[in-house]
Amino acid sequence: LTFEARKNRDEGKFLLALRNINEAQKLFPKENNLESLKLEIEEKRNTKLAIDWKEKADAEAAADDWINALAYFKKALELTPSDKNIIDGKELASKIIRYKNALLQFKEKPLRLTDINVSNYAKNILAESSLVEIHSISLSRMRSDVTSIMAEILRPRDVVITSDGKTKIEVKGVGFVEPTIEKTIQLRPGKYIVHAACPGHKTNLLTLEVSATDFIKAKRIVCGERI
Repeated sequence: LTFEARKNRDEGKFLLALRNINEAQKLFPKENNLESLKLEIEEKRNTKLAIDWKEKADAEAAADDWINALAYFKKALELTPSDKNIIDGKELASKIIRYKNALLQFKEKPLRLTDINVSNYAKNILAESSLVEIHSISLSRMRSDVTSIMAEILRPRDVVITSDGKTKIEVKGVGFVEPTIEKTIQLRPGKYIVHAACPGHKTNLLTLEVSATDFIKAKRIVCGERI
């Protein structure tokens, strides 16, 4: 049985070799060298399996199927946890999947991009994903789609402000509008806090919402009641 185990090991028939060893251990339970031979065969089997899993992972990656690629990389890494090529492959697959999932959210719900925090996050994802898009056609296409969507969604829109000619208007985070009767300003879609102040009156705080799709009505902004 030991001879058969070594023969099967040398021929790459690791499952048969391990079966030979298990049978030999039942017949000769006190034979110490059988355990070391078994460990050697298991190591060779694991190395061979890891190579097979990595080849499958590389094939899935080449086909731009990064979910399956990640699954195979994980299987390979369980058997050879220190293999740098497998570690790098797993990290790349994880990044591409994460970036695609994030970009898909922006593509499916583009109006979320009008929120400054969301748009900043989207810009970060686009910047980070640019480093790996060369490995994935689908990621590259999704980046292009989201970039186009952002350009349209965040396009500044005309907003007509009407006032009384004396109120000093501040759009927080944007700037001041000098006292006017009517003025058209440009704002990106989103929500803005507006301060309207003039001497001898309370400061008026208003919320100005600029739609990315709907018609924007003129907004009258004046200061608060007299103090």
